[in-house]
Amino acid sequence: MILILPISDEILLQMPMPNPEDVPQSAVQDMEDFSTFHVPKKRFSKPTSAEELAKASVKQYSENTKTKVKWVMKVYNDWVTQWNGLNEFHKVPRDLLKVDKKTVCDTISKFIMEVRKNSGDPYPRETLFEMMSSMQIHFHMHGQYMNFF
Repeated sequence: MILILPISDEILLQMPMPNPEDVPQSAVQDMEDFSTFHVPKKRFSKPTSAEELAKASVKQYSENTKTKVKWVMKVYNDWVTQWNGLNEFHKVPRDLLKVDKKTVCDTISKFIMEVRKNSGDPYPRETLFEMMSSMQIHFHMHGQYMNFF
């Protein structure tokens, strides 16, 4: 006879069952209690198709998130207009979705270092973090996966 002991949800330990006369009564009770362990029958769903992945990448975001992304991209576009107006020989891209990752990283680094409130005061760190998060979501909303953190 084989005794099957669950070690975790995924692993089962199989070992020969000892002779019942050699097992102390307390151990028998422990084994009976242990036998009620539930192993999930269906841990994983069916394989995901490329179409399902594409739909998931355009997942629904809350209105707050959409508004924040729209605001950050407006601030970014305002910065691009100012930057490109001041720098005749070194322009930054307006559409970050169409450039390589190095250009995205360089441009966003400059933007975060230079962005200010309308009053000219610097944004708090938390706001800069939220701006970066919103820009990352902007990429996700357009099917591009950039991780800025």
